[in-house]
Amino acid sequence: MKTTTAGARAVSTATTAGVANPVIGLAETSTAIGLSALAIFAPVLAGVVAIVGIVVFIWLVVKLKNRHKASESA
Repeated sequence: MKTTTAGARAVSTATTAGVANPVIGLAETSTAIGLSALAIFAPVLAGVVAIVGIVVFIWLVVKLKNRHKASESA
């Protein structure tokens, strides 16, 4: 998880000169709090939400990589 956080912060710093880092930090903290609460009160739902989040993240990464490859070849 730390690798993902460090990677997100590095990309944010490189692309926005660090302006978006507080927003990314807030999103990370909010997600951690929300999933922790779900895990306590509705563990099955927390698992479903986590899996959906992972699938969406992977889809976005693939989409961005394909867009980046297309712009390099043009």
